[in-house]
Amino acid sequence: MNTDNKLHHSIRQLSPQLQSYLRSRVHRPQDRADLYQQTIMALLSHTSPDKLRNPLAYAITVARHLVFHHSKSNHTKTELADEYNELECTDPTSDPEAQCVLQQQVQHMEQVLLLLPPLRREVFIRCRLHHQPRAEIALELNMTEAALKKHISRAVAQLAHCRQLF
Repeated sequence: MNTDNKLHHSIRQLSPQLQSYLRSRVHRPQDRADLYQQTIMALLSHTSPDKLRNPLAYAITVARHLVFHHSKSNHTKTELADEYNELECTDPTSDPEAQCVLQQQVQHMEQVLLLLPPLRREVFIRCRLHHQPRAEIALELNMTEAALKKHISRAVAQLAHCRQLF
């Protein structure tokens, strides 16, 4: 069996355990799929994957690191989305002072969003506020999902930075 066949065979064997590991730690199927692909790419790009003594252990270690970094960045995104959702005034009978404070917060969020470059703003709004699937946005904007993720992460970082200034 040649090296490529051995590697593909190893990947097929470890795939169920790796997917199970990711399923137990990542809730969104899209994120699980992304992390699975990144893990497999790391395994494939290893300098000598055929010499790995335990490909599953290596894959799980890579996945653990990816999950950690994903959850760390996702925590910031979740906080920002939660803050924006809290700003929406759904109770018209609330007291006028609370309505005024909410309105100021919404205006502040809108101003911060306007500071983003147009494409970054569009990607952020479509993905984080309208919950449009990343694959769909990437296709419509003619960009890769990796580029789309970069726009989202940079938007979140910029919004978090602006939030701290105000």
